[in-house]
Amino acid sequence: VRMKEIKNWLSLFTAVIETLCFSGIIYGWGSMSYMLEKEGFFNLFCRDFVGYANNTISSGLQGHAGVVCKEQEKMLTLVFTLSAFISALMFVWGYIFDKLGTSAFRFCGVSLYIAGWLLMAVTTRKESLAVFLAMIFVGISVFPVLMSNVPVSNLFPKNRVLMIAVLNGAFDSSALTFALMKISYDSGIAFCYIMYFAAVCGLLMVARFLFLMPRMHIPSTVPDGFQYGIQCCSNKQQVVTQEKVMLYEKLIDEAPKNTVSLKSCLLSVSFILNCFHLGVLQLRNQFFYGTIMPWLVQVGHGNRNETSSYLNSFGVIQLCGILVSPIGGILTDFRIKKLSRKFTVESATRKSVAIYTGLSSVIAILFSIMVLVPVLRLQYLSFLLQVVFRSFLYGGNAAFLLTTFPSEHFGKVYSITVTFGSIIALLQYPLFLAVTNIYGGDFTAINLALLVISVATIVHPIVLYDERNCQSHAGKSTLIV
Repeated sequence: VRMKEIKNWLSLFTAVIETLCFSGIIYGWGSMSYMLEKEGFFNLFCRDFVGYANNTISSGLQGHAGVVCKEQEKMLTLVFTLSAFISALMFVWGYIFDKLGTSAFRFCGVSLYIAGWLLMAVTTRKESLAVFLAMIFVGISVFPVLMSNVPVSNLFPKNRVLMIAVLNGAFDSSALTFALMKISYDSGIAFCYIMYFAAVCGLLMVARFLFLMPRMHIPSTVPDGFQYGIQCCSNKQQVVTQEKVMLYEKLIDEAPKNTVSLKSCLLSVSFILNCFHLGVLQLRNQFFYGTIMPWLVQVGHGNRNETSSYLNSFGVIQLCGILVSPIGGILTDFRIKKLSRKFTVESATRKSVAIYTGLSSVIAILFSIMVLVPVLRLQYLSFLLQVVFRSFLYGGNAAFLLTTFPSEHFGKVYSITVTFGSIIALLQYPLFLAVTNIYGGDFTAINLALLVISVATIVHPIVLYDERNCQSHAGKSTLIV
C-alpha cells in the first residue's frame, strides 16, 4: 500500500511538471513572436518598415532592431491564431483517447511534438511559411498532455478538484517555456539550437507515459489493486496485475450501457452554456496572447526596448498560474464539504463548481477593465489578473466536465468543448485586422467590446447554481444539467 501511494504521488508530481513544461506553451506566443521577428521570419512579405521611435517609414531594413513591419505582425498573429485553433480541434483526440487509451494517445502527441520542433530548427527566413506547419504540429501535440493528465486526479478522490486545479495551473504557467526560450535567445544562444533542445526534451514524455501512466485509462472510481505503467515485479504479481487490468477494461466496455448517453450530455443546457462560457473567455484570453506585443507598443508609446522587458516579465508572471490555481481547487473542495451538510453530494458539487466558474467570469471582467487603462506600469496588474483568470477558466472547465458527466465520455466532451471554444477564438484575427486597418493600431474599441461580452458569461454559473434547472440522472453519481 505504501508503494502504491508513493507511485500515485510520483505520477501526480511528474504530471504537474510535464504539464508545466509542455502543455500550454503555445500561449507564450509573445516571446516566440519576438524571436521569429528578430530572426527575420515573414519580413520578405514587407513593403515598408515603420520605426516606432519616430514613426518614420523606410525600406530595406529587414531584421533591423527597433523597426516593425505591419505585414510581418499580421503573419505572426495569423500563425498563432491558426496554431491555437487547429491544435484545439480535439474532437479527434477525444475519440482516440477514449477508444485507444492513454499510451497510443500520448505516442501520437509526442511524435508530432518532436517533428514540430525539428521542422522549426531547420526552417530559415526564406521558408517562413513552414513556421505555420511547425507551430501547428507543436500546438496539436501539447493539448493531449493536459487531457491525459487530468484523470490522474482520480487517484486522489478526496481532493480531486484541487488536483485538477493544480494541473490546470501548470497548464497556465507553461507559457513560461517560451519566455525561457526568449531569455536564452537574448543571452546569445542560436535559435536553431534552442529548437533542437526542445525536440530532445520531448523524449522525457515518452518515459513518463511508459512508466507512470496506464495503457488505457484511470477510472473515475479507482478499484483496489489498480495498476498502471510498466511493472517490474515477479511473474506471480504480473499475472495478478494482468487479471485486474483485463477486469478493469471489461468494466470500462460495459459501463456505457448503464450510464447516460453522449447525446444527452451534448444536448444538456449546462454543456451548451459551458461551451459559450469557455468560447467567449478563451477569445478574450487568446486575443491578449496573440496581440500582446503590438498592444504593449501602443501602451508604451512605441518604446520597443521597454516592450521587450515587459514581455520577459509577462513570461515570468505566467509561473504564478501554478501557485494561484490551488486556491480555486481548495475553495471548491471546501465548499463541497460544507454544502454537503445541506444538500446531496451531487448538488453540493454542482453548486461549488458553479462558484468556481463564476469567479473566472468576474476576474475576466476585472482583467478586461485593466487593459483599458493606458498606463504601462499598471499592466503588471493586468498580467497577474490574466494569470488568475486563465487558471480559474480552465480549472473550472475541467472540474465541471469531470464532475458533471460520466468518465467514459470525458475525452469526448472535453475535446468538443475546447473545439467549440477554438472556433469562437478564431475571431481574434479579424479583431486584430480591425485594430490595424480600422482603428489605426488603437486597441481601445476592441478591448471595450471584449469587456461587454465577458460580462455575458456570468449566465452559465448562475444557471448551473440554480438547482431548479437541474435534472438528476441515475448512474455513477453523475448529474447532467
